[in-house]
Amino acid sequence: MAIAIVVIIALLGINGFLWYTKVQQDKIIASNNTDLITAEQTQAELEKEYYETLSELEEMRTASDELNAIIDGQKEELKTQKARVNQLITVEKDYEAARAEISKLREMRDKFVAQVNKLQEENEALAATNQQLQAEKVSLTEEVQTKTLENEELKNETEVMAFRNETLLKERENLADKVTFASVVQVDDIIVNGYRLKNNGKESLTKRAEKAEGLKVCFEAGENTITDAGEERFYVRIVDPLGATMAMDDMGSGVIQDANEKQVRFTQYRDIPYENMTTDACLSWQPGVSFKEGLYLVEVYNKGHLAGSSTFTLK
Repeated sequence: MAIAIVVIIALLGINGFLWYTKVQQDKIIASNNTDLITAEQTQAELEKEYYETLSELEEMRTASDELNAIIDGQKEELKTQKARVNQLITVEKDYEAARAEISKLREMRDKFVAQVNKLQEENEALAATNQQLQAEKVSLTEEVQTKTLENEELKNETEVMAFRNETLLKERENLADKVTFASVVQVDDIIVNGYRLKNNGKESLTKRAEKAEGLKVCFEAGENTITDAGEERFYVRIVDPLGATMAMDDMGSGVIQDANEKQVRFTQYRDIPYENMTTDACLSWQPGVSFKEGLYLVEVYNKGHLAGSSTFTLK
């Protein structure tokens, strides 16, 4: 009887151990399946964005060797970005970072398409101008052949006047650019601190990324006697350690065109009363998301020009 009881207890123990082992194996299998599904979904997103972008670029090919060379270069950049995302998915298994890089892929596509469209428009405008100039040249040649010396002298005077007008126009444009640049309010002493909010609502400064709830950007608008006194607008751009501009449209983020006619994504702007003298200004950026560790870049723009920049680090 005692032996039977011992055997039964041993069998119960073995069954319990086998049940526990099965449960743990099921958990491991479920975790691996979840990881596999996430990887497949992320890979599918990557493939979709990559091949849609390739298709869109291929559709924009023309007879222009210059444009086609640019498109080929853009495709190489896309290929490099795809390889980077593949590394994150298959090797590092960092799906959050992979999705962030896929978002960059979308930004690259939009930038590439805008660049090619702009070049196509410029080429079309140039072709139209060349065609018009060619027609004018033919007409002028026929006129020269039929007119007298007086008409020839008049033609020469007209050409001289056109050259002078073009020169004056360029001088005016250059002068306008110089005046605008001279009126830019330069920014110094850019200081950025991370902060978190205490229970009493006060800010407590921190340099640690995991504790930071927001960033406080303070700067000094310098003295400029050329610009008109009044309200001045400064656009602040914060770039995270991955090179992405921190921006949320519902928090005042947007896009400006800089002095080189490039689109610049900004984080937030600040309007300050300006009386042509040194003025301090601050703004707070609290996006409600966690901050990454590493080196950040902050840029301040005024009137489309980069007025100042600095870096800071969150540990």
